[in-house]
Amino acid sequence: MNSIILSGRVAAKLRENETPNGNRVIHFPIAVRKSFKKDENGNYPVNYFRVEAWNTLADTCKGRLGIGDLINVLGRLDMDVYPDEQGKKQYRAKITAGNIEFLTPRKDGKDVSSTPEAEDLTIPFNQMVMIDDDDIPF
Repeated sequence: MNSIILSGRVAAKLRENETPNGNRVIHFPIAVRKSFKKDENGNYPVNYFRVEAWNTLADTCKGRLGIGDLINVLGRLDMDVYPDEQGKKQYRAKITAGNIEFLTPRKDGKDVSSTPEAEDLTIPFNQMVMIDDDDIPF
């Protein structure tokens, strides 16, 4: 089974394309924290993953996502294979999204959560309390 779930922030502007068959696709990177410990510069180390969303999901992302938005991506891990300038095969991993959960409140004031309880649990990222691994009792 090929399944992946990532939680992170949109790290760059969405790039939109359309295939010759008329399929719509959106590409964007997300930044996912590697750990809850800061590095020597006081920053959290992150990994960047390429995400692509197709057709209806691409349309939803186009109208909903911006740089810095927190999302959960549920999908599969895929590999792009392409030749480099010397003709040598290159491989690049990407996440093909099957579903995206939008965790940042909408900018137009409309919440996409289906229950009022979910809205009450929304905490802005800059107000979250980070816990060091040393503070966890297990």
